[in-house]
Amino acid sequence: MGGITVTKSPKIPRFNGPGIAALIKAAVPGNIIRRTGRGVDMNGRQFAAYSRRYLRQLKRMGEDLTVDLRMSGGMINSIKARGAEVTGNRVVITIAPDTGTSPQYRAPSERRALRQAGLVEGRFGQQAVYRTLTRKEGKAMQKSLAYEQAGARKIDTGRRGPQHNILAHYLHYGTSKLPARPFLGLTPEETKMLFDEIRKIMWR
Repeated sequence: MGGITVTKSPKIPRFNGPGIAALIKAAVPGNIIRRTGRGVDMNGRQFAAYSRRYLRQLKRMGEDLTVDLRMSGGMINSIKARGAEVTGNRVVITIAPDTGTSPQYRAPSERRALRQAGLVEGRFGQQAVYRTLTRKEGKAMQKSLAYEQAGARKIDTGRRGPQHNILAHYLHYGTSKLPARPFLGLTPEETKMLFDEIRKIMWR
């Protein structure tokens, strides 16, 4: 009487494309936003400094002077996973800002602020006529100047800026007048951490 042979086949792991896609979509946008907020680019270096003129404008607007590529926050906050393609052993995720726009702001006129400073000191010039301010006028001008210097008059121009994805392109690659500040990517350390997490779930 012949024997019966039973062979147990091991479970063959399958490539976990959906899991990897979900991990990337959850981790990468947040990494980019947090690191950019610290003023660090995707190469792990500090962003190129703002120009002195732009720093003066930010100060008059009461804005943080950190180079974080943020004015209204619209472009940075719109960075999300825009598309996912999982085929076979391949995962492609598109991380990008949206196509929306944000309000354009400008700083109060520096010339106006300086003129008001002269008024506070009691000097007034208009069509070659000079006079000394009254105490009431001086106090009003002093209050107005302090208001300007505190950034309370950040001015909404009523216009909209470029689309967020186009603005991000300019900031990332730079222009003839704007230094490149590459931010749409991961630092080597962030990439390693992401790959370590992917390895844990790659074959499940």
